[in-house]
Amino acid sequence: MLKKIVISSLLAITPVAALANPPPCAANWPAAAPGDLLATHVEDLGGDDTFNALKSKKGKIFVVGTTNASGFDDMVVAKYRHDGACGLELDPGFNGGLPIVFDFDLDPNAPFNHNSGTWIDLRRIDTDDDGIKDDHEIYAGGTTEMGQGILVKAGVAKFLSDGSPDLSYGGGPLGGGLPVPGSSILACSVDYDSVADGFVTSEGEAIFAGQSANGPGGLGGRNYDFYSAKMDPTGSPAPWANGGCAVEQYGGLLNGWDATEFAVSTMDFDGKVLSVGAASIVNSGNDIQLIRYLSDGAYDPSFGNGGVKTTSALTLGPPAYYLTVKDAALAKLFNLRRIVVVGRGIDWGAGVIPVGSAIDMFIIRYLEDGDIDMAFGTNGFIRSDLGLTSIEPKAVTIDRWKRTIVAGEYGNPGPQGDNGIFVARFDMFGNLDATFGVNGVVTTNGRENVAEIGIAHDGKSIFVVGGSPVGSLDAMIYLFKG
Repeated sequence: MLKKIVISSLLAITPVAALANPPPCAANWPAAAPGDLLATHVEDLGGDDTFNALKSKKGKIFVVGTTNASGFDDMVVAKYRHDGACGLELDPGFNGGLPIVFDFDLDPNAPFNHNSGTWIDLRRIDTDDDGIKDDHEIYAGGTTEMGQGILVKAGVAKFLSDGSPDLSYGGGPLGGGLPVPGSSILACSVDYDSVADGFVTSEGEAIFAGQSANGPGGLGGRNYDFYSAKMDPTGSPAPWANGGCAVEQYGGLLNGWDATEFAVSTMDFDGKVLSVGAASIVNSGNDIQLIRYLSDGAYDPSFGNGGVKTTSALTLGPPAYYLTVKDAALAKLFNLRRIVVVGRGIDWGAGVIPVGSAIDMFIIRYLEDGDIDMAFGTNGFIRSDLGLTSIEPKAVTIDRWKRTIVAGEYGNPGPQGDNGIFVARFDMFGNLDATFGVNGVVTTNGRENVAEIGIAHDGKSIFVVGGSPVGSLDAMIYLFKG
């Protein structure tokens, strides 16, 4: 049963008790080995569904994704309770124990809206004015397409701890459309602003990033620039570079970023914002770009070269690689801060990607100032296919023991593809952790896809979200022993 959000309804918070029916695997939890897949949770919302991002906080798992159960794509937000072992269930105190299905745009003249959720984050708040932050507000962001994919805009929605919308947030016609109360729509360009990732600051400012473009779509049409944007605590554009948006042209060329392979992560870094992506002059190999901004959207002069760090594909060794960045994470190694970037490389050769090209995963670790951390892997990076075919890492996180954990897909994608998911764990120096799975790697084989990875607050559980074609495409949460 789906429950679309009802603006006039405010739900009461239900006290959370122990799980009513502990799963059968609970008895096996103490004997399970690190890397064992102990549970999969399927969420069938009535259409093609997938979870795209997650946030875990003290036994609670918050997820965001997409469903087309209504006939059009809507954003999905849900909250689960985790019992510390392998039990996972929807939280009855959040939206009545049902996922929220959300459409950013109320405009009756835009009936072909397609909404997707790509990031979710939490902001701690004090609910009883005693000076102790004891609950969370939920921010979820993504894209809304108005006009059958022609106009793609960024959206941010804010929910209270019980899952009801914060009706004081947003609601203004920012960049077109009529945002649902409790959300805002932002346009940095005329035609296209997708969202790859985002977060919320402790002050309630939503910061997100993705691709921005003007001009017609389609092959050979628009090329894409990188952009980042900031919303203030009310859901209005905040002072950030140029009117709430910072649009970057790689190499100084307008629309000069590669149009086909691009991803961005943004995160709060001591009050600064770090954005990571892969960029190129059109029809050339990719470089990895890291940009760090100050709180007003200006470049941070203490990072890289005036705020920008470029890592050439040639850094990873021959052959030259066509790189795509999939995710990034911050690591605190004792008192040292590090930046970990994960992605995929494909043989570029003489300007074309040859059939049967080698496909490797890469992980690069940077120092806080943007220099490569030479103490990690080989000269600061790892490049490997993990013994798998067509490997594609999708997400990275760092656990409390400073270990790097990567999740992704491998095999031959497609409706009839024989693909599965993998999870790999590396120690703090970049060596595969032999205590995890088989020589540091765990695989499944069920035509699944992966979107994001997270870790329980105690470090003992690893969550991977995505989708799996069980009949139709269903949203999935995979639970591995950490």
